[in-house]
Amino acid sequence: MKQLNPTSSRHEFRESRLKEWKSKYTENIINSRRRRNFDDLLLSTYTYYNQETLSTDDIWNYIKVNFDSPKYYLKIYLEKRAYLYHEAIDDTDYWTKKANYLEIIESSRGNKINNINKLAVSYLNDNGGSMVLKDLINVLVNQHKYHEKTCYQTLSNNKQVKKFPKDNVMLISILENKFTNVSLINVSEQEFEEFLMKSKAEESKYDFKQGFLNLSDDRSFNAKSFEKIMKNICAMANHGFGHTGRLFIGICDTENDTLRVEQLDKIDIIRLNGVGVAGLEREAVHLGYDLEKYQNFILSKIENSKLPLKLKNHLKSNVGFIHYKNKYIMMIEVNCTDGPSLYNETELYIRKGPNVDLYLKLTQV
Repeated sequence: MKQLNPTSSRHEFRESRLKEWKSKYTENIINSRRRRNFDDLLLSTYTYYNQETLSTDDIWNYIKVNFDSPKYYLKIYLEKRAYLYHEAIDDTDYWTKKANYLEIIESSRGNKINNINKLAVSYLNDNGGSMVLKDLINVLVNQHKYHEKTCYQTLSNNKQVKKFPKDNVMLISILENKFTNVSLINVSEQEFEEFLMKSKAEESKYDFKQGFLNLSDDRSFNAKSFEKIMKNICAMANHGFGHTGRLFIGICDTENDTLRVEQLDKIDIIRLNGVGVAGLEREAVHLGYDLEKYQNFILSKIENSKLPLKLKNHLKSNVGFIHYKNKYIMMIEVNCTDGPSLYNETELYIRKGPNVDLYLKLTQV
């Protein structure tokens, strides 16, 4: 960072600190936002005409008011859409949506596997918890345009369900567990163990917390610790583009905490790579919640926190549970959003190794 002139005004102080940061990431953010907005606009065009195939002129006539480039750029944009078939007939370009266009778009946005799993659980719940596997796959393929093979592979890795033969057909059902409705992240036990191993070498990208309740006898919600977690999330978001930070809640990073949790919750905790895998279901049980309700409770706390709005919105789809040896660990995955993330609009936190440092505090004008 460049040294600031001490005579700079407060406004200049703030702007000079953040100018380099913003210029570094603005182009990436604008391009990402433009791609997403164009996809939404294009899909609304097909909905308006109620057709699967449209010409370039058809598309242009609908989107030209909102398209921020000349018409000759439109074909370039359309050619980059992996979910469209292109065919030229008599000097006219036609564009047809592929059958799995939604899957392609969702895949590019990183939501495909989670969406398939959520839909599957929803349909199973609507059918008493069990369905013929082939029937469920057909619904996902025909109504939601996912590929059949993708659905089979995704459901095979889903720890919320089990598959078993009965009367010459394969059934799929929700596991009988009070925590089955919780949002599970598609992370295998091996991948989870690899995260723990990496945490020693990449301390700035990983952090562990035993939970959201304190370890005193009253087991109340620890507001002070929660605020530290929020500041930690801000710091991880300030790593910059291309870097992902992960917070694991339900892991004791000291043996003292591990022993205390075992004493309070009357459970046995797995020791792994220097930490104790305690899980968060113990806190849900203490509060009388299932994990889904507990997750919503935490998300509401995040929504009412002092995080910037852009980061709150990012976290809505990046908080979930990993299922590891009958334990449920919350993973909060943090990526950089649009520019630096300021806590309470004034505090810029960064990670230095395992520590969270207040790098800059701005004075509100």
